[in-house]
Amino acid sequence: TMTESDLPIDDSLTLLSRDADPRAAALAAGLRKSLLEGASLSQALAAYPERVPDMMVGLVSAGEAGGARAPVFHRLADSFEMQIRTTDALRSALIYPAVLMVSALASLILVLTVVAPALKPVFAGHADRMPLSAKLLIGASELLRNYWWVGVLGILLAVLMLMSALRSPQGQAAMARFALGAPLLGKVVTTTEASRF
Repeated sequence: TMTESDLPIDDSLTLLSRDADPRAAALAAGLRKSLLEGASLSQALAAYPERVPDMMVGLVSAGEAGGARAPVFHRLADSFEMQIRTTDALRSALIYPAVLMVSALASLILVLTVVAPALKPVFAGHADRMPLSAKLLIGASELLRNYWWVGVLGILLAVLMLMSALRSPQGQAAMARFALGAPLLGKVVTTTEASRF
């Protein structure tokens, strides 16, 4: 909006550096400092890869080359707003399955820690005639009750490894390949990226 009003970019960044969000204010102040040191806006944006997506740097660079920075900012704002709306819609859609999964997991733990041990005395004298399903249930119950800490450590380790992998470019590329190849998610990601492009 400020660019469309012909306000110079350094003045716009000065105003943005007074933003209530400290991260946005710090970013605007850093960009203004880079501009005053002679960098172009796209070069200044490229210095913040953890906060500014490559798509934004590329579009701003194209806008600078074509002298059409204001329309580029307008398109970027629309794109980011659509991305936020899509993310919010996905989060809302995933709440119900997440609640169901947590409930199912809690029920399974309850069965393995409370119900299965109560079955053990029933089959105490007839271990040879115990059905396979009951043997498996009681075995899983004993495994969970005796080695629950191994499962917790395993889950924590898997989460830490996944987070570490997603920070690397190779991990991000692998995650992108997985997202594109997933049955339902792949179509959503492809459509979103194509419309953004």
